[in-house]
Amino acid sequence: MLKKLLIILLLIIAKNTFAQTDTEFWFAAPEVTQDDNSSHTDKPLLLRITAYNQAAIVTITQPANASFNTISLNVAANSSFSYDLSVIKEQIESKPANQVLNTGLFIKSSAPITAYYEEASNSNPEMFVLKGRNALGTNFLIPSQNIMDNWGFYTLPPVIPYSSFDVVATEDSTEIFITPAKDIVGHTAGITFSVKLNKGQVYSAAATSRLANNHLMGSVVKSNKKIAITIKDDSIGGAGYAGCLDLAGDQIVPVELVGTKYITLPGFLNNPIGKPSDHLFLMATENNTSVTINGVLKKIINRGETYHDSSMQQVKYIITSLPTYALHLSGFGCEVGHALLPPIECTGSQKVAFTRSDTIGFYMNILVPSGYENKFTFNGNNTIITANLFDTVPFSGGLWKYARIPLSNTQLAKNSAALVENSGIEFHLSIINGDSKSGSIYGYFSDFNRLYVTARTSAINGVVCEKDTLKFFTDYNNALAVNFNWALNGTSLSNLPNPILPNINIADSGLYTLTANKFSCNAVTVKLPIQVNPIPKPLLNSNSPICSGNTLTLNANYVGANFKWIHKNGFISIKSSDSIN
Repeated sequence: MLKKLLIILLLIIAKNTFAQTDTEFWFAAPEVTQDDNSSHTDKPLLLRITAYNQAAIVTITQPANASFNTISLNVAANSSFSYDLSVIKEQIESKPANQVLNTGLFIKSSAPITAYYEEASNSNPEMFVLKGRNALGTNFLIPSQNIMDNWGFYTLPPVIPYSSFDVVATEDSTEIFITPAKDIVGHTAGITFSVKLNKGQVYSAAATSRLANNHLMGSVVKSNKKIAITIKDDSIGGAGYAGCLDLAGDQIVPVELVGTKYITLPGFLNNPIGKPSDHLFLMATENNTSVTINGVLKKIINRGETYHDSSMQQVKYIITSLPTYALHLSGFGCEVGHALLPPIECTGSQKVAFTRSDTIGFYMNILVPSGYENKFTFNGNNTIITANLFDTVPFSGGLWKYARIPLSNTQLAKNSAALVENSGIEFHLSIINGDSKSGSIYGYFSDFNRLYVTARTSAINGVVCEKDTLKFFTDYNNALAVNFNWALNGTSLSNLPNPILPNINIADSGLYTLTANKFSCNAVTVKLPIQVNPIPKPLLNSNSPICSGNTLTLNANYVGANFKWIHKNGFISIKSSDSIN
């Protein structure tokens, strides 16, 4: 029987997401202030890149700036590399506000990498973790803190920092529609306006007020093509944190990637007047969103509204009834930073890499499903992150463990890279590096990736012939601890991801269902209907034998098959019945 392979592909995605480890990253670098005597600096600016199992050739370009000199980097497998962008600071920062800028950065790699942008100032530092394709979307709300003002420096000339969000386009002819929740430079709160950008161009929306309650939380950004957004809160202070000023910021994700369950782990803030330390800002993406923290219903909030919760070194387990942005403000001493929290459901990383910026205090905060706390390695060493360091997350039903782990300069020296890995399951990790005198950086490295599964078979249009071998192929996003089950008409067949059924028969026709399960994920189901056809057994006849010169008639009495008659004298016919004169 003649055969050809036709792949039947069904794609089921828990959410349409991709891993934070990626090969392409878009980023709008924020403008950060510096005073005239350099006591409050805005550099160095470092791009920190980690390659995993493969060496990577990484290029940095500015697609909207034809005069930009492409930067090419070689990053060895399982290593990290830091590149100083300080010399081109004026070319890459998103300024001034309310103008079309050509400053957007595009980072492309020949192999999967992770990347983050670090404002490594010794007085106003922060990190912006780049989220690859997870950062791209067409529908965003802007989260922000609303308790700390932007403090200026009354030098000559005065340096006045503000909060802002910076939008970069990934394609030409991108139209962006912005509805600011508060007044921004050039535009009034509540009035939607549009901006047209080409690939790599940036628009910066900056607040006109430095007061916390005039920050831009709840602003709406929509577009006709995919964009990425950076949020920045420059030199924030007050709220009981003495006279400390520090930068806070992150790259955010679109509405479709925010979740309903979060866990906050306390940092190392030390409020000198006894006010709460860490702060959580939950912003609803839909009306009538209930917020429950540690089992207590706190409030019902509407789309764009922010609920503020504070803690005194408490672990918080948050459940919201509808998808919600979660922004966590933490830090060290009285120096702060903030990070967009990843939802805990069906997300996380197998490996996380980062670089220590300074010799000052350095902590890792880790979340992991219970039972996997003994499977960590730190740069290949299994004695640094050990099970005895973990406690159970309150109100999680015992499903989650957490640890707050300090790293000495012996364990991780300044400018040295670390690779944290769990051999059993995905986990969440954030770092806090800083002290109460200079500043603090805070960032989450967890992938916002969700479980996805694809399945296909070797059948032709869902049909296979009796006695053939039927092969199943399962593809998924390399998630750990995924369980598979293949069933035929509800009867379990195999727990292998790619089973093979040899010598298939008519009774093997039916609906094949793949169910994939992973901790904290919704089950992913793929359904493949397969029909097994019997081998054709046509009733063949002719008027043979006949005499030379007479007409030979050929008959193949069978419905639903293709035929081909062949004779060595050159006769060929694809009819079921034919004749030869």
